[in-house]
Amino acid sequence: MGSRVVEPEGIAPPAARYAHAVVTTGAQTWLHTSGIVATRADGSIAD
Repeated sequence: MGSRVVEPEGIAPPAARYAHAVVTTGAQTWLHTSGIVATRADGSIAD
C-alpha cells in the first residue's frame, strides 16, 4: 500500500502540519480530504 500527499496549486498551503488530501492505494484507491477552509494563496476566501 502506498500514500501520496495532495497539495493543489492556487490555494494556500496548510496552516499546520497536515495535508489538504492524501491518496492511498492498494487493493482499492482512497482519497482522504481534510475539510479545511478553501483559501487562496494570498489568504483570501473564495466566493
